[in-house]
Amino acid sequence: WRIVQNYVSAFMFVADTLRRAGDLKSAEAVIRQAMQVSPREVSSYQYLAGLLTDQRRMASAESLVEAAPLPEATKDSIRTYLGMAYLREGDHKKAEEIYLKAYERSKAGGFNDLVTFYYQTKNYTQVERVVNDWLAAFPNDSRAPEVRSFLESVRQQAPSDTAQALVPAK
Repeated sequence: WRIVQNYVSAFMFVADTLRRAGDLKSAEAVIRQAMQVSPREVSSYQYLAGLLTDQRRMASAESLVEAAPLPEATKDSIRTYLGMAYLREGDHKKAEEIYLKAYERSKAGGFNDLVTFYYQTKNYTQVERVVNDWLAAFPNDSRAPEVRSFLESVRQQAPSDTAQALVPAK
C-alpha cells in the first residue's frame, strides 16, 4: 500500500507541475492515470475536482464525484469543493443544494459547511434554523456550547429586521 501511495504522490507532483505550467489537459491526464493506479485514493479525486472547477467544468467535476468508488461521506467532503466553486461563480442555489444534501445525509458531517454557507451569504434565518436543528439532534455534543455561543454572535450581527425573526429555540 505504501509503495502505491508513493506512485500516487509522484503522479500528483507531476500533475501539479503541469498545472502550474499551464498545461491543464496533461495535468488532468496524469491525475486520471493516478486514479487507475489507486482508484480509491481520495486526494486524486480532490485534486481533479479542483482542477475541473478551476476550469469551470462543473458538470465534469460533479460526474467525477458521483462515479467515484468512494463512500458517500468521502464524496461529500469532495463535494465541498464543488460547493465552494459554485459559490465563487455566484451560483448560490447550486452551492446550497450541495451543502443541504450533505447535511441531510449526515448532520454531523455536513453541519459546518452548511452553516458556513448560510453565514457567508448572510442568510441568518437559515443559520438559526440549521443550528437549532443540529442542537436538537446533538444536545450533548462537546461542541454544543461553542455552537450556542456562535448562534448568539450571529444574533448580535444580524440586521434588526432579521434579528427579530431569530428567536431562541425552546
